Amino acid sequence: LDGLDGIVMDAQGRIYFSSWQTNSVHRYDADLTTLEVFSSGHDAPADISFNHDETILQVVNFNRNTVDFIAVPSESAVEREQVFDYQVYPCYPNPFNSTTTLKFSLTNPMRVNVTAYDIKGRTIGVLLDDTMYAGTHELDVKGDNWASGTYFLQLRADNMQSVSRITLLK
Repeated sequence: LDGLDGIVMDAQGRIYFSSWQTNSVHRYDADLTTLEVFSSGHDAPADISFNHDETILQVVNFNRNTVDFIAVPSESAVEREQVFDYQVYPCYPNPFNSTTTLKFSLTNPMRVNVTAYDIKGRTIGVLLDDTMYAGTHELDVKGDNWASGTYFLQLRADNMQSVSRITLLK
């Protein structure tokens, strides 16, 4: 594989590789005999890590400055390729003064939750919690009542989530 960046192993001995050239994560089975595309649709995936407690693969998207969280079924059967039901774009502008825009696209109607966190992981507020239709959406994030600093926007849709880092400068 070309463009390899991150590598991690799950509890079942399967090995995951991120490839920024193919914008996907590949997986070998525990015997290192079968190689498959595990997930695709990333944007220059870099480092990856595996949360063994929650069986979640975390994939850093270098170009989008986001992290994708992908649930990994614990059964040993080979799963089919993960198809992303949404895409999150970089917030613009970022850094921002009072308002930035979070843009995302959905391929199907689904429940979407966007929560803002400060640098210490404290919840600042729920910015969106609603069923959204398929298509492209924009959410204006207003930081008028926030102090200058770094914040994180967590977008959850179905069983996936993405985290964007934003910086407020007043």
